[in-house]
Amino acid sequence: GKIASTGANGVPRMTGNRLGIDGLTVELKNDKGDKLPKMPGSDGPNPQLSSGSKSLEVVEEGKFVDFSGTRRATLSNGAWELVWRKGANAGALICGFDVPVAIERNDAKIP
Repeated sequence: GKIASTGANGVPRMTGNRLGIDGLTVELKNDKGDKLPKMPGSDGPNPQLSSGSKSLEVVEEGKFVDFSGTRRATLSNGAWELVWRKGANAGALICGFDVPVAIERNDAKIP
């Protein structure tokens, strides 16, 4: 999807195609890990608003549907962080992964 506009408190409004991954189960770890993927908070313009990147383990791969049927979503080298927005009462849990095989449906594509 694309960001169509920004709503209240700077929350983006998305348009376009989306690609959901069903059944993905992860375990959040409390260690920094080795060579984690770049994250928008800790590696972005306001790292002070991030908990810092930590590793995560994929416990169960997720699935998605494309024109050929149900496919596995292979994700590796997972990371997570908590990111707070300036002036907001809550933050967001962000997960990042390396994607060794593209995950695609229609115009939606990861990565």
